[in-house]
Amino acid sequence: YAYLDRLESAFDPPSIRPGIRWYQSVPEPLPGVSMDWGERPDLRLARIDLEGGFVLGRFSRGEEKKLPTEVTFRYRGSKLGAEVRILSALPSKIDSSWSGLGVEFKNTDRDTRKELSDFIETLRGEGHVRS
Repeated sequence: YAYLDRLESAFDPPSIRPGIRWYQSVPEPLPGVSMDWGERPDLRLARIDLEGGFVLGRFSRGEEKKLPTEVTFRYRGSKLGAEVRILSALPSKIDSSWSGLGVEFKNTDRDTRKELSDFIETLRGEGHVRS
């Protein structure tokens, strides 16, 4: 049981598992969170933790390689900039594009992790992020 529990927690981060229910095609975005990632104003954040997050949007295949490594999240006056690396992609059920990308935060020093922790704590205080 302990092995299965540990294995499940290893595959639970938002960068790998977007949190889709069986009846959903894409996960629900976090309300009020906006993000800047390149020239894409249509992107939304669905899940986030200290290790990474899941970004919703329509991405054509191959476009993920052209996205910048810097992303900025905004929520009610809070702003967080972080470097990301794409770990996973959610295929669209409509066409051959991606419906979302799982990203991992990279090169996070202590200051960046503190800012990330404060940003997540703000979202958790509003009830948007689970513990």
